[in-house]
Amino acid sequence: MVKAPATLFPRLFKHSRRKKRTVTHAINRQSWVKDIAYSLNHNLLHEFFELWNALQSVQLNLQVDEQEDEIIWTLEASGQYSATSAYNIQFAAQVTSSFPTLIWKAWAPPRCKMFLWLLL
Repeated sequence: MVKAPATLFPRLFKHSRRKKRTVTHAINRQSWVKDIAYSLNHNLLHEFFELWNALQSVQLNLQVDEQEDEIIWTLEASGQYSATSAYNIQFAAQVTSSFPTLIWKAWAPPRCKMFLWLLL
């Protein structure tokens, strides 16, 4: 899984002057070092060299494509967002309980039922 440099090197990203610049534009214009090479401390230098090594060890496709990124909603087969699928995913790992049914069906004064509901 490919991660963005901003997530791999958060201190360096926070220190950077140009946060909207893409890796392709920064490397093609040889400006990525200038964006971060001011008042570096020990922690920033460590992340700087980690980033440098990562860029050296990876084959990058630096062709400037004007094609926009595409967002695909993986919860639908069509790839399109739907409020129904977003709503359903909120409850996907939910554990169901029979306690609410037991509380509201039991014979008890409403204030006791309400107390048990809040306690639950």
